[in-house]
Amino acid sequence: MEDKINKQLNNNKKDICKKYIEQLYSLSLSSHPQNVRKGALIGFNSFIKVIKKLNITIEKNLKNQNVNIIHTDIIDEIKNKIYLILTDKDDEIVFCAAQCLYNIIISFSSYVLMNLKFFLEALLIIVPKKEPKIMDISEDMENALKSIINYSFQRLQKGYNLYEFFKLIIECFSLKSSADKRLAISLIIFFNQIPNFQLINILHLFLKDLFELLKDKDVKTIAKKCLDDFYNEISINFDNIPFNIEKKLLDTIITKIISIDEVDDNKKEEAGDIMEIKFNAIKWISLFLKKIKKKYLDTKEKSNNENVKKKEEEIIKNYFYSFMQILDIMLNIIKNKKEDSEYFKKDDKSDKTFYYHFNEITSSLKAFLEIKQFKLENKKQIFRVSDTDKIGFRDDEFYKCFEGKSDTYLAQEVEREKCLTLFEEYTKLNAERY
Repeated sequence: MEDKINKQLNNNKKDICKKYIEQLYSLSLSSHPQNVRKGALIGFNSFIKVIKKLNITIEKNLKNQNVNIIHTDIIDEIKNKIYLILTDKDDEIVFCAAQCLYNIIISFSSYVLMNLKFFLEALLIIVPKKEPKIMDISEDMENALKSIINYSFQRLQKGYNLYEFFKLIIECFSLKSSADKRLAISLIIFFNQIPNFQLINILHLFLKDLFELLKDKDVKTIAKKCLDDFYNEISINFDNIPFNIEKKLLDTIITKIISIDEVDDNKKEEAGDIMEIKFNAIKWISLFLKKIKKKYLDTKEKSNNENVKKKEEEIIKNYFYSFMQILDIMLNIIKNKKEDSEYFKKDDKSDKTFYYHFNEITSSLKAFLEIKQFKLENKKQIFRVSDTDKIGFRDDEFYKCFEGKSDTYLAQEVEREKCLTLFEEYTKLNAERY
């Protein structure tokens, strides 16, 4: 078989080769016995071996210079036929088809780079299979793809739309198969480990999905690892994150925690998962506010440049509504707190409780409020903290509530949308706000 293919390809008889491929595909269909079908897939592998040898020969003759792969049109024909076989009901046939794709991956790295989306789609079809041999070949394909990407990443960035590839990865989160979700998370972790690949810049596109996967017991561990990796990266490199990206990330976390619905007390497992998502989101918010404070406020007094001060004030202004949402979130969490939850242990002073992160958040928010006070003081219109008690504010009670030292509920939310509309009208008056 290989000699016949080699002869036709050397004589550039591609039409004949394509007819061979059609015949092999016909023999691989379920209307034929299994041994005939497996023989047809062996025929596909013969094509792959011959084309690989021809390319190696050309590279040697050209003294290992970079050359284009020959007969890519034949490889196209083969991979497209194999793709159709991957959905077969016979696991043995699926395994043989996956072997063919694996052989293409390890034989033609440049070709695979330019068809990365196709090979990921093929992998997503077979990953959910429980047959041990298929699981093994799936893992081999995943590792081979990662190896190619890692080795050729600079070339990949120039010649391939990685955004389209990541769109496919993100779509995996909506699939039912836990295996597909696990593959998607594994690829995200892999890409995030590649030097100089700024995955943090598109993290907001799938951050909500990662939080949501904490409810899926089959992928919870790897999802948590992925979130922790990004959390640590942000903690170290926050100053290098552009403002528009940090704002998108914070707003994404806020939107996620607001969108979580409470569940009945009798659904304890689901309630526990939701509480874990909320806790991790609060943990992220705590980190972001601490870093925002350090990045924009802790250097504010040291700066004598009026342009810098103006820019910093503009950034603070852009975060105002986010801060109000965070306060609302904390109040709702306390209102619906579960006394028996590990996240509400008052005697636990570690960062494993809501109270720890509430303290961190309120400390950061107080710093932002103080900046507003400085602005008012310059205009001789400062409200003294000592006066707030006289006009009805209870700052001490407010902070006790967030620290878990008080069960007082500070407010009841009514007519929120009308209040926001009224507030927007008020801001147009250029009036001072306390």
